[in-house]
Amino acid sequence: MMRDRISTPGWIMGILVAGLLTVGVGFLFLNQLVPLFADDHCRASESFSIVRVVHAAYNTYFSWSGRFPVMFFNFLFHADGHRLVGVFEIMNALALCAACVLALRLAPQSPSFWHGFGLAMTFLFLFWFVPDFFGEAVLWKTGAVQYFWGLLLAAACLLPVLRAAVYGEIYAPGRLIAGVFLFAAFLGGAWLENVSVAVAAVWAAALAYIHFGQRRTVPKVLSVGLVLWVTGAVLLIAAPGNYVRVAAIEAHMPLYAKLLPLSERLFHHLDTKLLLFFIGFVVIAVALGTASLRRQLVMSGIWFSLALLSAYAMMGAPNIVFDGRTKFPTEFFQILAVVSVFPHLDGRHDADRWQRPAAVLLAVMAIGMLSLVTRDYRTVTLRYADVSRQNDARLAQARSERARGIDEHLVPPLDFGGGWSTWRGDVNRGRIFARDIRPDAGHWANACFAKAHRLKRVRLALPEER
Repeated sequence: MMRDRISTPGWIMGILVAGLLTVGVGFLFLNQLVPLFADDHCRASESFSIVRVVHAAYNTYFSWSGRFPVMFFNFLFHADGHRLVGVFEIMNALALCAACVLALRLAPQSPSFWHGFGLAMTFLFLFWFVPDFFGEAVLWKTGAVQYFWGLLLAAACLLPVLRAAVYGEIYAPGRLIAGVFLFAAFLGGAWLENVSVAVAAVWAAALAYIHFGQRRTVPKVLSVGLVLWVTGAVLLIAAPGNYVRVAAIEAHMPLYAKLLPLSERLFHHLDTKLLLFFIGFVVIAVALGTASLRRQLVMSGIWFSLALLSAYAMMGAPNIVFDGRTKFPTEFFQILAVVSVFPHLDGRHDADRWQRPAAVLLAVMAIGMLSLVTRDYRTVTLRYADVSRQNDARLAQARSERARGIDEHLVPPLDFGGGWSTWRGDVNRGRIFARDIRPDAGHWANACFAKAHRLKRVRLALPEER
């Protein structure tokens, strides 16, 4: 079993850290350009009070949603007139950096330079392009806290469990790290219903395999972590607010009626890029005679099983919901499944004549993926920059009209170019997302927008009113 990890040279770590910082800064800049939408305005308050934030999340737990950690952060970042949104933007940038580090930890051993570069770029490329609704789940403030952060927390908590079960590592953190791990496990269990159930099942199965299959002692911190994860999940699922929300949904489908439609949607949304990358990586690993391939395939299979479990756990919802941000967990875990079989390169080119050509091939692939991500990032950033200017202009117009005593404010829709406009409804595809107000001043999104900006009434201007 692979219990020891090869140490990573300092120069490799330096380059990887510099690369991560570049990714984080770029992502921070993009986050700063994404305007506030819909639920963001509903969480706003005019002043900051941690007591008020906790009280608002507590009330939501009993009246609408059991996701207390999610609601706490949402109310926190939008307190004091959205002045803490900047903190969210920094944390979201750090979250992407943490996701890249987590991807590096999927390797069976510490990576050589090209191995680490290729692995990190593969994750970043797939994470950027595979999710059909990346903008809704990662760039939208409310969506990122609820989905991206929750999944990152779930993967980070589960990774040491899987490394212990698959690679035989002994997880023995110090007191501080253990305390952070246990707290994260409790929060993660209370974050998102379908992910909580799926992770709990995989976590329990992995510990059972370590104990009964490998006949090894399960680290206490992992056992306690599972208990805390399940505790958080129980508090999440049993929240009174969940039953209030379910009661507000008019139609309810029986459990058996959801299985086939959900399976069809799951099959329909499988991304061919993931399959091609998976097959390519396995072929390269076989050609190299990679000793760790079998264990990598097991690790990949577990992440893929988690992707399926998180999807089928959606059967617990009153109706079939597997679209938009709700299928992001399945996509995220599928990406981890593919990255898990990235061919391991030990950097000793003299030991195997195929190591060098394989390293060159993967390096060229990585550089190509970096080029594609960078090019699309520029396009997305320019588009959001234009939308940000439009949003600032219409807010300035509304403030000017408010000063003149105008009660109802007509604001133009946000135009993303290419025929995408919020006048036609939500803009939601790939990295582009917008959930704007409506032409109806009485719509809940309009009411939240008006309250957040201290306006009496606001609505989207009709075509003839522009």
